[in-house]
Amino acid sequence: MKLLKLRLGVLLVAFTASCTQSPDPSQSPPPTQAPAPPLRPDGTPAAPGLPPGLSPGLLVKPDGHRGLTFYPGSQDLKPGSTPGPGVPSVRLTKDDPEKVAAFYRQRLGNTAKESRAGKRIVIEGLTPAGGVRVTIEPVTGGTQVTIAEK
Repeated sequence: MKLLKLRLGVLLVAFTASCTQSPDPSQSPPPTQAPAPPLRPDGTPAAPGLPPGLSPGLLVKPDGHRGLTFYPGSQDLKPGSTPGPGVPSVRLTKDDPEKVAAFYRQRLGNTAKESRAGKRIVIEGLTPAGGVRVTIEPVTGGTQVTIAEK
């Protein structure tokens, strides 16, 4: 029993001594530098966390959904609803569907995959918020644009 108390006492003294020692700056590892940011194919720094092909200027603004800005001048067809997970954004513009498709192809960069069915254009891609599907189709009064999670 005395031996156990003695070992516990030595252990406690060693532990206390190690907790109260001040660090020796000469034994500290040298500070590390942050790694250089990855580069895009054009040689400019890529923003961290962005899928390849996207640039920081194309990220979600307060007027966007799922990491994409709304088409300029488009009007909300569901006023009062808040787009979010499972709730798409539905908007209307007077512009031609091809012009709208070009806008979203540019925003989705090389992640954009396009399909067509009749006059409907579907563009799927990646944003920092995840997968996105943009459906563009002519309707009475203009072009309807629906942005939803993929």
